[in-house]
Amino acid sequence: MQTIFDLSVPKMAFGRVCILGDAAFVPRPHTAASTSKTATNAMALANSITSSSNVNAVEALKSWEPSQLELGNYLKYLGVSLVNRSQFNQT
Repeated sequence: MQTIFDLSVPKMAFGRVCILGDAAFVPRPHTAASTSKTATNAMALANSITSSSNVNAVEALKSWEPSQLELGNYLKYLGVSLVNRSQFNQT
């Protein structure tokens, strides 16, 4: 038996600091996406930091955060949806 929790945060960037990967969103195992989500968060963050349009860390995090929140929330929804379809025959 394994207890499964859904974890999500409303915010990933806090000034010059951010959380990413499973610290921000823990998708259900059914999505098989935890490692790739973390890598995506990190690569997008690196791209945002090195972007010429971002003049400082705070601006880089502000531009990075929305798409990463969208990804995390999508994976959360997907995990719940997969469980409902596979275990409860719900769409």
